[in-house]
Amino acid sequence: MAHPLLQWLAAGGPSVQTGFGWHMHDGGYMTGGAWGAWALVHGIFWFLLILLVAVLAAVILRGRPGRGDGKDGGQQSSALDQLDERYARGEIDRDEYLQRKRDISER
Repeated sequence: MAHPLLQWLAAGGPSVQTGFGWHMHDGGYMTGGAWGAWALVHGIFWFLLILLVAVLAAVILRGRPGRGDGKDGGQQSSALDQLDERYARGEIDRDEYLQRKRDISER
């Protein structure tokens, strides 16, 4: 003989109101099946939350050093380019060029 719980489940389990299923008395939704204005508020909330996360990620990533955006390495290569040009034009001699190049590279 089968267990009484299995017999009960095989017979249909708990009684369910006709037409309403396992839901509340009005068909399963407290608002009668419609969210109304709350659907709009809910959608706007999640849109703004995702937008906020994206903006914060962009701000954090923008502040990271060494991205090649000219803030760190760009100034150094620019200084080296100017030094190369001055040496090529003959404004400074070889010893001064090498000394300044070492100074720039140490920064």
